[in-house]
Amino acid sequence: LSFRQWQVESYCFKYRTLSAAGEPITLSGRVTLPNMKDESGHEVSSLSIYVHHYFWHWYEAPSKNLSPAVLRAFFNSAVIEPDLEGYGVTADCIPCGISYIEQARQVIDCVWAALKVMQDHGVKFSPGGHSTLWGLSLGSPVAIATARYCEEMLSQQQQDAINLSSVFCDSGPYLLGDILDYWDANPKVNASLICRLLMFIHAFSKENLEGYEPRDFAAEWMQSYQVTYKGENVSLYDAIKDCGGDETVFDLWPETIPKTKVSNCLATEMMQPDGMLNRENPKAQAFIRILKKCSDVGTWLPKASVYMTHSSNDTYIPFVQAEAFYNQIKGGNNVNFKDVTGGITGSITNVHEACTINGLIGMALYEEPADAFEFLQ
Repeated sequence: LSFRQWQVESYCFKYRTLSAAGEPITLSGRVTLPNMKDESGHEVSSLSIYVHHYFWHWYEAPSKNLSPAVLRAFFNSAVIEPDLEGYGVTADCIPCGISYIEQARQVIDCVWAALKVMQDHGVKFSPGGHSTLWGLSLGSPVAIATARYCEEMLSQQQQDAINLSSVFCDSGPYLLGDILDYWDANPKVNASLICRLLMFIHAFSKENLEGYEPRDFAAEWMQSYQVTYKGENVSLYDAIKDCGGDETVFDLWPETIPKTKVSNCLATEMMQPDGMLNRENPKAQAFIRILKKCSDVGTWLPKASVYMTHSSNDTYIPFVQAEAFYNQIKGGNNVNFKDVTGGITGSITNVHEACTINGLIGMALYEEPADAFEFLQ
């Protein structure tokens, strides 16, 4: 696609990689370039790799819709946007919510594919150029995992080809075990329920437990969770159906979903009547271990500069786990963290989404993560 009125050209592509389960898979992505003024060739001075947040609708995926991230092409940057597993050409799968290091591998494979697309269109990545990683919400821990993947698992030649200089992360769920603790202590945070469902499904899909489909598990759980809706005590399932049902939530589990299995009695075994996790249950304890393993970075300390922002008023993705993660990695080369609650103005009911929007604005307006970090308050 050529958007010459915006002075950018954007290309969608597909590439081969491995799924979160380690199986061969085709994923999709987008690369957006400055409009090529010189037909004989063009060089970009940087790569901007944007890892998107959680989308509720398939058409919000980078390969389906232009995001504000493409504005970074004005900085003479190639903007690379992978569709995370569960979006784009894999929209019939459950979005892959907790497999951070596996998703990092997919992001790197997307970068290699994007560089090939650039080469096919006569665009080169300048020798001596650098790359930046940008993540928002769910994309933040994947961006961090991608930095770790670059530094620990790529050869020196591959690292030099990308030359990652810095990472910007906003409002990310870094420590999944800590987040689960927070959600259980704050059961009225209803927006966390869908995220928690995805955590369950992915964690136990990895264990290959026999049972029935995630859609059924989701429905059973939501029917057991009581909320106040329009002044009445109803199940979350009924509230969702009344306010949109299939078009708002259940398109996360489309009819064409692969037969991912979850234990047949998992919902009733692991959940208490109030919808909270029964931590005395062995499967629930296994689930917690899986979550902690998925978000464990070991002793890794980043070589690239890292700029993390989060709001202390964020009740969906809690501030405390972001601060704890910062304390784990702050011994790295140049790791920065700050509370951006002061930048939220007006009548904001969803602080997490407000911060994510502010982070997106910072990414679109500033060339370097350090400048976007300074912009956010």
